[in-house]
Amino acid sequence: MSKFKKDCFTCNECIPIGEGDHICGVDNSLIIDEYAPTEHYCWCENEKKELSITNIIKCRFLDKDGQPRGREYSYKTNTVVKVGQLVDVPVSSNSDVDIEQKTKAVIVTQINVPESEIISFADRIKTIIGIHKDTEDVRNV
Repeated sequence: MSKFKKDCFTCNECIPIGEGDHICGVDNSLIIDEYAPTEHYCWCENEKKELSITNIIKCRFLDKDGQPRGREYSYKTNTVVKVGQLVDVPVSSNSDVDIEQKTKAVIVTQINVPESEIISFADRIKTIIGIHKDTEDVRNV
């Protein structure tokens, strides 16, 4: 987890381009997409203010009707995701003979989860496979 002294939202180089998107005036990279930080967020470390960004997310499994149900589960991600987006996560196989990895689509309910929330089970946390292939839509959670 990184601690910054300033973030892009308060930087003079942050340029709004509409619909919650912002670019960096230094190199014109997309730093905020629909009000959510991208992988380029705070890349220049230009006078940063207090902010925490992690690669930990929370997700819920979907019921047979495609609605989020049950408790939230924590995962790591190497992909930039948004709340409401469907992602694929690994699931346990019922057989030792299964060679292909099984996955299940879940919905992202929270991003940038503090590391302190997973410290007791951090060694067992799984990483998402990626964005769910059937849809890249973002749902309201």
